[in-house]
Amino acid sequence: QDQVSSPDWPLAPSRRHSDSAMALNWPGLFAWSTKYHDGTAPSKFTKMSDEDRKFLEQAMEEAFGKVEDPNKVFMEAIAQIKSEDRTNESMATALEVMDRLCDDPDVARNVEKLDGLQALLDMVVS
Repeated sequence: QDQVSSPDWPLAPSRRHSDSAMALNWPGLFAWSTKYHDGTAPSKFTKMSDEDRKFLEQAMEEAFGKVEDPNKVFMEAIAQIKSEDRTNESMATALEVMDRLCDDPDVARNVEKLDGLQALLDMVVS
């Protein structure tokens, strides 16, 4: 018998839900999935060796060491805007950085806490 036309085929109309022709037949899905499983063997989990643990720790340290802290970068941009020796180019760059970082909702919420709002207002009036 073809599995698609089998009464336990998961997409066969459910006998419990006569009002919906395509209601999922959960008992049929369970029966079908246990009947046609992929034969996966039980896990052969073992404790991680010290060498593997050291490699993993180094790889994670290297990967996460390069992650940009958006609040720190935002504070650097604010400092550039407040700087006495700022140029039009450095202010434009700082504003572009701030614009990009404000796409992160956490940074956008922290603009006032990081004294960014006052720096931007001061720049507008100067």
